[in-house]
Order: sequence, then structure tokens, then C-alpha cells
Amino acid sequence: MKSPADLFALLIAASPAQGGVVAFQGVVGPQEPQAAGPRGSSEPIAGERRIDLVDRATVMSTPGVVVVAPGLAPGEIAEVTSLDSGRTILARVEAGTTLAISSEAAAALGLEGPRIPVRVRRTVAPPQEASALLRGEAAPARPDAPPALLTALRRRLAPPVETSPARAAPPRSRKRPGPVQPATAARSTAVPRSGPGVQVAALSDAARARALATELGGQVVSGGGLHRVQLGPFATPALAQAARATAARRGYPDARLITVVGQ
Repeated sequence: MKSPADLFALLIAASPAQGGVVAFQGVVGPQEPQAAGPRGSSEPIAGERRIDLVDRATVMSTPGVVVVAPGLAPGEIAEVTSLDSGRTILARVEAGTTLAISSEAAAALGLEGPRIPVRVRRTVAPPQEASALLRGEAAPARPDAPPALLTALRRRLAPPVETSPARAAPPRSRKRPGPVQPATAARSTAVPRSGPGVQVAALSDAARARALATELGGQVVSGGGLHRVQLGPFATPALAQAARATAARRGYPDARLITVVGQ
């Protein structure tokens, strides 16, 4: 059996290192790939296309809490914020080409009217909330948008587009058109307490609502944080339809027929 000194001499002789010094290298095992840290919600992922819309949405009769937004695919989840109150909800995306929300989504936001100001953006919902929306159920409400954010979003909102009435032959009378007044039946001078009417707009600003009601000769009905400018009641549906057409010609194309209940 060789002594330790003999083994050391053999090791020196077999070493390829210069000067008889043996170089030892450690064995390096396979390195694990560096884990990617969590991404912040504001950091875009490569190839991601951000969708963030601020506009007036049309209210549709589709069942469920639903939104239609250009750029979002059916089945995605969107965050919808009311620019009037800041209330925020989640909604299921359905196919369409113009911005719209369902009547259930509008009710969840506490809004009424044919066109309402909202912000819509793509979001990632927890699995339980996404599943509830896909089943047609409502998800828990999100925290309200802070006032500073609402102020910035309202600046992005374009003013409502007023349609210019078509030019017609000048009227025989030179008097300026007065307010739209409820018409009465041929042999009756009393205005009905309830009946067909017209809702011109639903506004969050009470002063604007009163000014519009004065301009059109209507009244303001307030409730739920909104101030509704209404005309009527009229004696017949035909008279209400004529008043709605007059309001549309005067720059309020979203005026709609309603049933006015006397105060």
C-alpha cells in the first residue's frame, strides 16, 4: 500500500498545471432561471394594447351587467366608472362597434338617460367575480374614483354634439319660437295631471337642469342624484310625440317619450 507521500508525488506528476501546482475547479451545477418579479398594474406587458375610453355611452336593453366598447373583445371584463358620481363597477364585454352599457349596468352606477358619461377600461377581475359576470350576475362594486381623478377624466369628455336643424323656409311670423307648452284638446282648457310626456335630459347639475327647463317651458323632477327635465303631461300621445320632435329640432336629439305623473 502506498504511503500518503507517494500518492501526493503521483498527483503532482499527473497534473498538467505549470510549476507542479494542481488547479482544482469546483463543479458548477445547472443554474435556475432568474424568476421574473411581479409587474405593477401600470407597467405595460410586451405587446399589450391598453384600452381606456372616456365618452357618453348609449343605454341598451341587453340583460345582465354588460358593456360594449370598441377595442375590447367579447368575454373580457371591463371596469366602468360614472363620471357623475365616481361609482365604479365591473361589467362583461359583448360585441359591438359603439360605446354602450346595459340598463342593469346603468342602474348599478346610479345613472339614467339615453346617453351617460362613463370611463371604460380593460381590467383583470378575480376569478370568482369574472365567473359571476359571465353567468349574468353582478360582481361586487369597486371603490369609487377619487375626486381628483374624476376632474381629470371630465376634462377628457367631449361636449355633447348638438345636431343642427335642417334649414327650412322662413316662417311667416317673425316672432321667436317660445317654450314648448303642453297642448290641450280642442274643447278642453285643463291640462291633465298625468299622461304622455317627454324627458329631454337627466343632468347631475341642478342649475343646468333648471335653465333647460325654463328654456323649453318644462319642469325639473329630481331624484337619485339626477335632475330630469320633462315636458308635459300632454292630452294625447300624438301631442307628446310632436313636442319630442320639436325638442329634437331645437338641439336635444336624445329626448324620449315617457309617462309624466302630475305633482
